[in-house]
Amino acid sequence: MNADPVHRQRRLPLLGLAALVVLAAPCSVCNLLQSATPQPAPTPLATGAALATTQATNAPALPTPTVSATATMTPCVPSVAATQDANVRAGPGSVYDVVGALLTGNSAVVDGKDSSSTWWYIELAAAPGGHGWVWGQVVTPSCIPQSLQVVAAPPTPTPTPSLPAAPTHVAIAKVCQANVPAMYLYLGTLTWKNKANNAKGYKIYFNGGLLATLPPNSTSFPVPGVALTQGTVLTMGVQAFNDAGASNIVTATMSCP
Repeated sequence: MNADPVHRQRRLPLLGLAALVVLAAPCSVCNLLQSATPQPAPTPLATGAALATTQATNAPALPTPTVSATATMTPCVPSVAATQDANVRAGPGSVYDVVGALLTGNSAVVDGKDSSSTWWYIELAAAPGGHGWVWGQVVTPSCIPQSLQVVAAPPTPTPTPSLPAAPTHVAIAKVCQANVPAMYLYLGTLTWKNKANNAKGYKIYFNGGLLATLPPNSTSFPVPGVALTQGTVLTMGVQAFNDAGASNIVTATMSCP
C-alpha cells in the first residue's frame, strides 16, 4: 500500500535526523576511547639541585690537567775551589810532604777539617789513601756544614836534615920562619866564618888530606908547623858537616916567604 504524499514528507525529515544521529555516534565513541586510553605524564621541569646535577651530567668533560714533574734539587756538596795553584800535603801543615796539587780554578770535595779550621781534608785520587790537606788561605769553600767532622792530623814527620852551609871568608894568616937556606917553617892560623846553623862540626884538610875534626861553631885552626922549601904553596881547607852530609870544602893557600 503506497503512502500518501503527506506521510512521505513527514517521514523524510525523521530519516535525516536518524542519519545524523548515526553519523554523530561514532565520533562520541572515539572521544570516549581517547579519554579512556592512558596518556604519558608530562616530564616535570628540573629545579635546584636536580637541575645542577643534570647540567653537570650533561656538561662536556674537562680535560685532565697535566701535572709537571717536580724539579729534583741537587744536593749541596761540601767543596773548595783553588784561587791559586795550591800544594796538597799529607797533613795540615807545611812540615808535611807535598802529595799533590790543586790547580787554580779546580775544585775538590771536602770530607773534613783540622782542629783549628784552617786546613781542609779533601778528596784527591793521586794522594796516598785518596785524601790530602789544602790550606784554607788558597781556596774558596762552599756548602761547608757546621757539623763537618774534625779529622785528626797524622803524626808530624821527622824532618830530614839538610846539608849545612859551607863556611865563608876562609883565609890563612901566615907566619914564615926561616929555617935553613931556602927552607921555611910554615906557621899561621886558618880562619873562617860559620854560616851553618845545623852543623855538627868542621873538618880541616891539609894539602888535600883530612887533618882534624872540630866541634860546631868553630871558626879557626892553627897551621901546623911544617918546613918547606921557599915558594912552596901550602893548601888548607875547611868543611862543615852534619847527619845529612857535608858542605863543599873551602880552601885557602899560603907560601913563604
